[in-house]
Amino acid sequence: MNTQYFKYKKHTDTWFWTICAIFLGGILAVILAKGIIGNPNQIWKVLLVLSPFIFILFTLIRIVIYRQAYEREGGNKIVILDKEIPKLIIHDGITKKEILPSEIGHLKLFESYGDGPPFTDFTYIEIVLKTGESIIIPDRIANTSDLSPILKGKRRIRKKRFMNRIKTPSNTVNN
Repeated sequence: MNTQYFKYKKHTDTWFWTICAIFLGGILAVILAKGIIGNPNQIWKVLLVLSPFIFILFTLIRIVIYRQAYEREGGNKIVILDKEIPKLIIHDGITKKEILPSEIGHLKLFESYGDGPPFTDFTYIEIVLKTGESIIIPDRIANTSDLSPILKGKRRIRKKRFMNRIKTPSNTVNN
């Protein structure tokens, strides 16, 4: 088989993380309300107790928001790898772009060092062409081992974070 097709694999458990965030937010509101009503002079103690819960709630909200961003970026993208004439074809529903290995400048690999799902889902490849154009391929479409015939020998810049937000001109202030 000389041609491989890769399509975005949607998350099936996003609803779970949304429900967890809503549930934890409700618990925080109840604890905060009881703390304010019961101890008006000791609010700082309640806030100190709640700070780990607030961090967890913030992380749950980030999971849901980042997954939506990944689905927007890769949801309608189809990546076709032609091994016979090494080239990569990226079809995003509107435009179709063919990339030859000679056009690729380098790769930026945004990897997650989170411990297991859902944190390991926030990984993507940014293919930087010699013209300066960037093409983003989320790991839920294809990873570097899937695309190795065309990416072999290219310089790779690895960036590791807990959760990687996809950086595109639409969601960054300074490209």
